[in-house]
Amino acid sequence: MGSDLGEDFTDLIPGNAIPWHIEAFYRYKVTDNIFLTPGMIWLTAPNQSARNPDVLVGTLRLTFRF
Repeated sequence: MGSDLGEDFTDLIPGNAIPWHIEAFYRYKVTDNIFLTPGMIWLTAPNQSARNPDVLVGTLRLTFRF
């Protein structure tokens, strides 16, 4: 399936590209009341299209406990 220009749009059909959202993080205890949580988020097939490149997002959370 494609257009007259020879482009292939079969990955835009629902079910052809399966997106994944994968997260990894670790909680570091800095003091009794301060925690640092770095993490990574990996998105595959953004917008349910295999034509889109994977996305890698870095995160950093600082938590204060009172």
